[in-house]
Formats: sequence, structure tokens, C-alpha cells
Amino acid sequence: MIWCPNNGSICSERATPMPNTVLLIASDNKIGVPRVQIEDTIKSVLRDKGIQLIFASDYRKGGNILCKICKLAQQVQFGILIYDNKVQKRTIPNLFYESSLMHYLGKELIMIGYKTRRPSDLESVEWIKYDEKEFKPAFEQRVKNIFAMQAYFESVADNEIATGNYLVGIEYLKKLLLMGPTIPIADKMAEVNAKIKKIEAREFSNNIHFVTMTRKGLNH
Repeated sequence: MIWCPNNGSICSERATPMPNTVLLIASDNKIGVPRVQIEDTIKSVLRDKGIQLIFASDYRKGGNILCKICKLAQQVQFGILIYDNKVQKRTIPNLFYESSLMHYLGKELIMIGYKTRRPSDLESVEWIKYDEKEFKPAFEQRVKNIFAMQAYFESVADNEIATGNYLVGIEYLKKLLLMGPTIPIADKMAEVNAKIKKIEAREFSNNIHFVTMTRKGLNH
């Protein structure tokens, strides 16, 4: 379930997963050196892993831009933010709005900075500082770290499903499908969906804990 950041209601649109894709969050104006070098390096590393880089303004035209960005954020595996000294002030909110969506949706975000101080408290967040010699190995390691989480995600999914936390388990299975769809993971998700459909609300205690606790608070 996704709460729409545009109108505050529950989103009724279905977002079709796009495995092995990454959303590029960056300014689309005044592109120069080293921005081109950064993108070329990113594309090269991702291409070797069979991952496609998506830039929102090139991917879809027309419609509500906020809705488009939110939907893309749901569909991709993770995001990459490039924040450099060419970013205009009016564009900065766009970049960090999109970055916040990635965090809200539980997606990994690789943040890259070049020749400019990071905004406010984001100084303390892990960034990759662009350096012509050190950038590629640092970026490769971050991507490697993301894919190294596959075994962990599957383990957590299995544990949650085994204890009846089906909705949580499914969220971890979604992460796995975006990292590279496999028949076993797809089958496992189908099995969990089938279990959820058979369970009555009164038996679904692990997944209605939030509702139960909220009601207790209101009754007092």
C-alpha cells in the first residue's frame, strides 16, 4: 500500500516492477564535465551487471510529473543522485524530493557529490565524492554491496513468512525480484499471496498489530 504524495490518499495505480533498472536523480540542464564523465562511468558499471539507467524526463512524456516520478521510484531497483556545482537553486528541491521518495519506499540510494557542499544535515549521510581516479572503484563497491544483500533479503523474507508476517515477507521478496527476477522467488511470492487470500482478519494478528494498537489507544 502506497500513500500518494500528491493528494494524501492511498494510491490506486499499479506500478509494474522493472527489474534491473536504476533511477538517475540529477539536474537535466547545464550538463558538462565532469557530469558526463560521472554518467559514463555509472552506465559502464551498471551495463556490466545488466542494469539499465533511467532518467525520468527521457523515459515518459506528459502527465503529472510528481506522479511519474513516484511511480518510477516504485518500479526501479534503486536510485542514484548526482549533486554537483552546476545544479541551479530552483532544481535542488526536485532532486531531494525524488531522493526522499526513494528513502520512503525503502529503496537504496547512492549519493554522488562534486565540488559543492551537501545541503544541511545531509553532510553526515554517506556520499561518494567524485574523484577521477577513485570514483569508479568506490561506485562499483557500493553497487556490489547492494547486490550482496540478496541472501539477507531472502533470509528475512523466509523468517517473516514462517512466523505469519506475510506482508512484510512480500516486501522483501519484491526487493529480490527487482534485483533479478527468478522463478523460485516469483513462485514463493505467488504462494504467499495465496495464503493471504485464505486468511481471515481475526487470524491475521501479526499483520494487523498496528491497527489493534491504534484502536487500544483510541479507546483510552
